[in-house]
Amino acid sequence: MAFVTGLVWFDFGWFREQFCIIMCPFGRFQSALMDRHSLAIVYDHHRGEPRKGSPEFGEKKGDCVNCFKCVAVCPTAIDIRRGVQMECIACTACVDACDEVMEKVGKPKGLIRYGSEIELLGKKRFRLRPRVALYSVLVGILAIGFIVALNQRQEVPVTILRAIDTPFRPVKLSDGRDGIVNHFQIVMENHHFSPVQVRIEIPNAPEGLRLISPLKVFDLKSGENQRQHVFVEFPRSLTETLGKIDLPIQLKIDTHNDLESREATFHLVGPTQQDQ
Repeated sequence: MAFVTGLVWFDFGWFREQFCIIMCPFGRFQSALMDRHSLAIVYDHHRGEPRKGSPEFGEKKGDCVNCFKCVAVCPTAIDIRRGVQMECIACTACVDACDEVMEKVGKPKGLIRYGSEIELLGKKRFRLRPRVALYSVLVGILAIGFIVALNQRQEVPVTILRAIDTPFRPVKLSDGRDGIVNHFQIVMENHHFSPVQVRIEIPNAPEGLRLISPLKVFDLKSGENQRQHVFVEFPRSLTETLGKIDLPIQLKIDTHNDLESREATFHLVGPTQQDQ
């Protein structure tokens, strides 16, 4: 709590505009994607210049009264009158401040406004241009990819992890033979909008192999992430040749509308004959 409090004080007290200028990628993307036809916060220099206090004798004054309110309210401390800059986050605080001043001095609003550089030159702004078409195609491709990935995702993703204790432990089976126990964790998360029921089964299990779990059938609420500990007990002879064996398991997921069957694998390990 003390660290977060100090970090917030540091950010809001001093680092504020430095974050936007140095760390935030928005300005980099903006400067790479924009062209002279892009809408941005712009200062109408034809109308505003020369500013108050700067014209030569006999020269007509512009509408800008040089009050610096646009600079004072800018969260990144830039002067928008110098043109479109990378640090601008388009918050329009300078627009509001300038319009307020223009009202007080009896000038029309919009000295600082949404516009484009090409419009300030008195030329027509083209809305449809190759850059916009290319960006639209890229955004469409990303949207299609997102929809495809969303449709292909597993409603109940399952991950099998080996427990952090010893890889295997020797035991005596119920029939008196030497056996091995492996400890696993099954991690599941329910992405359905409704609760589901999960059942763990081992189809065509080898003789002597037994699944030990506190709950072989359990419920998963919508959005719930659950971790189940599972022990697999098996005869020592299963792994004495290679020291390991892959055991397929089935997770039957009842969504109350349909019954899904998903296959996962336990990688069983144990001592070889050379280790005995």
